[in-house]
Amino acid sequence: MPRLALLTFLGLVACSSPELDGTTSDSFRADRLPPSRSKDAAASAEPTADAGVAIAADDDEPIPNPVIPAAQGGVADPGVMRDVDGRYYMVSTGGSAGIYPIRVSGDLVRWQHVGYVFPRGSEPSWYDGAPWAPELHRVGARYVVFFTAKSKTTGKMALGVATSDAPTGPFVDRGKPILAESPIGAIDSHYFRDPNDGRHYMLWKQESNGLPPAGTPLFLQELAADGLSLVGKRVELLRNDLPWEANLVEGAWMIARDGWYYLFYSGNAFFDHRYATGVARSRSPRGPFEKHGAPILASTADDCWQGPGHGSIVEGPDGADWYVFHAWEKGRVGGGSPRLGLADRVTWKDGWPSINDGRPSPGSCGAR
Repeated sequence: MPRLALLTFLGLVACSSPELDGTTSDSFRADRLPPSRSKDAAASAEPTADAGVAIAADDDEPIPNPVIPAAQGGVADPGVMRDVDGRYYMVSTGGSAGIYPIRVSGDLVRWQHVGYVFPRGSEPSWYDGAPWAPELHRVGARYVVFFTAKSKTTGKMALGVATSDAPTGPFVDRGKPILAESPIGAIDSHYFRDPNDGRHYMLWKQESNGLPPAGTPLFLQELAADGLSLVGKRVELLRNDLPWEANLVEGAWMIARDGWYYLFYSGNAFFDHRYATGVARSRSPRGPFEKHGAPILASTADDCWQGPGHGSIVEGPDGADWYVFHAWEKGRVGGGSPRLGLADRVTWKDGWPSINDGRPSPGSCGAR
């Protein structure tokens, strides 16, 4: 059986900012921030020498997780893009010397922090904290970051877009949110280009978190060709209606494969080991979507990695699909501990994806 090629990585790895800076909106945040989270809960880590494992073209074994450990500051809500040159770019929640850290990798394993979408002092004019869940995508000849932040105007969570000619910036915000709603708000925007007809879409979560009388829906709406404005009407794709999802679903990521559209999402409270990753499928990006049922990636209170979710599906160097996501280390769920970055291969059978045995690959969990 082919084996992973071990590569010693002796250079200094530039570390990230804290994985979350603790800013919150005044809306209900039971799914995002535990009460014990403080503004200085996670300090920036010092650069460290690290060892990586490259993904060879014929590998079929898991990466030794985590790919972004606590020593590098951890990561939350990783949005990963594979660029045309084969490099991988990741943006994520939070920041200290700026917001939305940017990392780059050649192999999904060894990541280097190279800057921020918005360095300190360059935040959007409407920004009022709570920098969450960004994604970076190439739209035409430009790079577009879709991001979530609190709006000064509404006081609620809103969705923004910023553009650049390079994946590492500088990025320029369009001056106002692409979507700002009151009284509920919206988070977790996701960009999807349909490879079958070239249409562009944005998905997002309504920030209701299961509050009566409604659940928590995920919406889709078409984007203009430049990806900077919404057109047409929104459609609801799904909402929390399974026991494991509890009060909410969030963190949507859509791909097209073999005539199906697959919607990966997370459910339950993020600071709990029951947070997990689910999937649904449809013959159209507009639905209706059929849920897989049980989550495809989950954890128990005894597992080493807990609460796996809010990740990205990306083609790996081996040509396979990979899920890059965050999880907590056992004994450090919630509170001031960072979430860590993990990656696992996605396999397909009978029209549905699976990941390992339904749990994150153990890697070096517990080795600090």
